[in-house]
Amino acid sequence: MSEINEHEIPRELIAKYDRPGPRYTSYPTAPEWTDFTAEDAAAAIEAARTDPRAISIYVHIPFCEQMCTFCGCNMVASKKRDRVPRYLTALKREIELVRGLTGPKKTIQLHFGGGTPTYLLPTELSDLVGVIWDAFPPADGVEAGIEIDPMVTTREHLAAAVDVGFRRLSMGVQDFGDDVQALVERNQPDSKSTEIFNVARELGFSSINIDLMYGLPGQTPAHLAHSAKRVFELGADRVAVFGYAHVPWLKPQQRKLEQHGIPGGDARWEMFNAARVALLDAGYQAIGMDHFAKQGDELAQAWRDRRLNRNFQGYTVLAPTHVLGLGVTAISDMGGAYVQNAKRLSTYQEKIEAGGLAAERGRRLSEDDLLRRQVINEIMCNLRVDYSAVEEAFSIEFAEHFAGPLAELDGFVADGLVNRRPEGLEVTERGRVFVRNVAMLFDAYLGKDSGVADKPRFSRTV
Repeated sequence: MSEINEHEIPRELIAKYDRPGPRYTSYPTAPEWTDFTAEDAAAAIEAARTDPRAISIYVHIPFCEQMCTFCGCNMVASKKRDRVPRYLTALKREIELVRGLTGPKKTIQLHFGGGTPTYLLPTELSDLVGVIWDAFPPADGVEAGIEIDPMVTTREHLAAAVDVGFRRLSMGVQDFGDDVQALVERNQPDSKSTEIFNVARELGFSSINIDLMYGLPGQTPAHLAHSAKRVFELGADRVAVFGYAHVPWLKPQQRKLEQHGIPGGDARWEMFNAARVALLDAGYQAIGMDHFAKQGDELAQAWRDRRLNRNFQGYTVLAPTHVLGLGVTAISDMGGAYVQNAKRLSTYQEKIEAGGLAAERGRRLSEDDLLRRQVINEIMCNLRVDYSAVEEAFSIEFAEHFAGPLAELDGFVADGLVNRRPEGLEVTERGRVFVRNVAMLFDAYLGKDSGVADKPRFSRTV
């Protein structure tokens, strides 16, 4: 029996800690960012010019053939491909502009997300990656990953991706049950997901991730247990189990799901826990708050060594470096600043075509932001904080600087979620479920107005 079954999490803890909170893909979080000009963006990107480290590159392909009712991504739904040529031209121009600011840089990580990157034709995908490699050549050991929708992805897509260097693949499934697929209008049969998974393996993808989702209409714990079982049977190297975020005031198409009923807090926890227990019992290692990896996967090894990192592409074993975001709504983390491109496709294209960068929002990080980002990242990735390492990096006395958050840990310690030692703090396995809540204690911006009560900025922590 796995450890999680031996240490059941009481329902009263779920009720106590389940509330809206950041996922901390960035700190400060996006609501704290402000208007950013093209000149601001250029200065941030150019500040990384003298840094010899290879960079991480994210490319956003916003197009999908149809909009999924549960989707929270920045995407453009259209079965017509007439928008693609102009977008690809803008992307290539943006690459040229950025390359002029960064100077020679190699790429240690490349990730294509969306939207649906395989909305592009195989030839378009190959050509775009070729332009990126020409501008930012791949470094030794480069990680190249791509997100796909099995319903629009062909063998030719996967072969083209392998030919240009992709070896990591992330496949959206959400739920292997046809009944849930029908309710959310996804209609992606198990047989199709299995087919594409097997073709990817055959063609040379060495690391395949499957995304599952809980909290969808019609789902039960049995659905999540079944989906976890199918993941194990297929042999996925990594699994992400995301909670559905119902935000119809931001994503109006989600209102269609309300007719089927949106599961509440207790039901959501039971679903997540069903998947969690099934994956742990199958031998997967929990990673961070809602990811899992095979024991032999490098993420699992990095977790055991407490050297996990995280950026906008997800959990990684790579050392922190500058992140360059390309395309509409893409986010860069360059030169001590976050820079987000325009969210509207037309605005992004017009700004690039006018000869400048497409920046719209961003934030230059203060010394305190950088300090808190490191603490929060250590909590979210490695479930611990080494006080001396932080003190050495930032020339502070940890106990004095964070006296308030450390005092607030008392309740977490009493509930068995955190252990405190003289050298640092450690989140327990029970506390892993509430790791966002622990990280929130070190967030200097929470507590301010966080939006209308019935329209929170963040998803629920459980």
